[in-house]
Amino acid sequence: MLVSFEMQFKAYLTGYDETIVSYIRDRLVKLHAKHFGELLKQPEHEAAWKAFQRLFLERLLQNQQVMLIKQDTLHQVVLHIGDELKTDLESMHDKLDDIHDDVKRNKVMLKAINDKLAFFGEDGQFVKRQDKQKPIPPLEQIDPCIIERLLHDPSGVVKLRDTFYIERQADSFLKHEIQQAGTITIIRAPRQTGKSSLLVRGIYYGQ
Repeated sequence: MLVSFEMQFKAYLTGYDETIVSYIRDRLVKLHAKHFGELLKQPEHEAAWKAFQRLFLERLLQNQQVMLIKQDTLHQVVLHIGDELKTDLESMHDKLDDIHDDVKRNKVMLKAINDKLAFFGEDGQFVKRQDKQKPIPPLEQIDPCIIERLLHDPSGVVKLRDTFYIERQADSFLKHEIQQAGTITIIRAPRQTGKSSLLVRGIYYGQ
């Protein structure tokens, strides 16, 4: 994982003594092996490891005297930062585990829901869940009763606040006529064309 991080690593440590750079790199590898080897074995944790590397270097470089201090002191600095970041990385690991657990839990819930879903055949009757390899065969002839039972033309007055009501030219004309004094408006139209719905709206406009 450190190979892909090499260019960024060198950029962070430009100007530092090569001995110190090598030492920091070695410590980083050892910290990874000691503290995070078990933690980051799964592929999805690679992002957390990269975040750890970035935080490690940023915190290390916050100490402007790193290039001047002795190696044994630097050793303590690196260990201290490593301990701090161990907590950060464990927190990241916990979050990743939470996400992983949520995904597994959602899969279980989805399976439970799918197992309880009701399936209906072309005749409208409930059928048991079938295996995907054994689809339900179609009926030779559909029962017309199911169409009559499930599908019918809407009828009756459309409610005033119904969002599906579409205003027509007749609505505008009726509004205009109602505003005129002493007028008589007669509504004539074939059956099932919205006369009652228009009349209800006319009464509402008048009030």
